[in-house]
Amino acid sequence: MAAVVVVDDVGRSRVEALVDGDVAGFTAYLDHPGLRVLTHTEVDPAYGGQGIGGTLARSALDRARADGVRVVPCAR
Repeated sequence: MAAVVVVDDVGRSRVEALVDGDVAGFTAYLDHPGLRVLTHTEVDPAYGGQGIGGTLARSALDRARADGVRVVPCAR
């Protein structure tokens, strides 16, 4: 598998995992003062089983820590 590049698309409020420039998956979030709610993670089936979901989760948590906000997972 090609290298995974993770970017924070602030305008769309989501962390994206890119493989060869294509979005392989994303974690969506909502920001509130001092808080980030992780609402949804989705991985394209073509990239399933390749660790994309774990990479997204780690990146989303690392970015929240760097931004100094608490994280709340959204359970529906």
